[in-house]
Amino acid sequence: MKKVVVFLGLTALIGLCGYLTVPTFVAPHSEPSAASSKQFPIFSRFELPRDYGYFIADEIPLTLVIETTGDIVLDLVNLPNKGYQHGLFEIRDRKMTVSTDAHATKVYRIAYTLQYFGPTPWSEPFGPLEILYALPPGPNVSGQAHIYKRLLTQPIVIHMARIGPMQPTVVPQMKGLQDDPRSVAIWLSFALGTAMAFIAIAGWGWQWYTHWQHRRTLSSQPPTAAAQALHRLRQEGAFFFHSPEASPPSVGARLDYIVRQYLHTQYGVPAFNLTPSELAVHLNGSLSNPAILSVLERCASLKYQAPAALPMIERQLWQEATTLFETRQEEHAP
Repeated sequence: MKKVVVFLGLTALIGLCGYLTVPTFVAPHSEPSAASSKQFPIFSRFELPRDYGYFIADEIPLTLVIETTGDIVLDLVNLPNKGYQHGLFEIRDRKMTVSTDAHATKVYRIAYTLQYFGPTPWSEPFGPLEILYALPPGPNVSGQAHIYKRLLTQPIVIHMARIGPMQPTVVPQMKGLQDDPRSVAIWLSFALGTAMAFIAIAGWGWQWYTHWQHRRTLSSQPPTAAAQALHRLRQEGAFFFHSPEASPPSVGARLDYIVRQYLHTQYGVPAFNLTPSELAVHLNGSLSNPAILSVLERCASLKYQAPAALPMIERQLWQEATTLFETRQEEHAP
């Protein structure tokens, strides 16, 4: 027992002597360098009332806060604007304010109003957004333009729910349709096309009405002498020259009778008892087309034509008489 106590005492004594003889090294205290304590002059963050519990078509208020110190120059041209789509989110509105606090820190607040119309449930990050910044030029540099660099913000994850909340929610009021600059051109084209279609229909209707009135006027009036002669020429001409069974004794005699009947009815002269020369004396100055008397003279000369050439001459004379009375009918038409 005494040996154990002695052994433990010697061990403790040796350990104490070794601790006292070990040299102690003390690290000199150094001041922190200015380079290690200097912070980056731009700080950005997103502010969101909550990142969950949003549903399809909800308006999500999201604010991007950018704080700058010193003479930092920012260019926010690459930030999404109103009407753009960033990822699966549609940007309905964007408002920006700039302020400076008591510590000369400039604070930019960009307030976004987002909407989501994608699948649910879904967790969709908004961002990162690109910020362009330029550091102030050095003290020995003068007249140097700003050299911009890119800085990306940290994204924020927004969790979309599957269905609506359990408790009733307030239905947002209708904000109306968004103004579309193309609507004026579309409505103007539609109005112009409708007006042109209306004018075309009205013109067609007026033309049909005037034609109907003309036909009604003609049907209510008795036919003129020229119309009666033209009717006989067309009717009997179809029988004489298109029917193989027709064998008239003399086409010239029938044509002579139709022409004399017209002169008797139109001018009141005894056309059946006068020769073409005597008719010319009676109708001196009153006959507007002397070619009618020429038809009578040629009808009288048909009896002296050769029998072989007679059908061709009769057909030609009949066609000339038909054309002549068509012209007369147009002249006497109301």
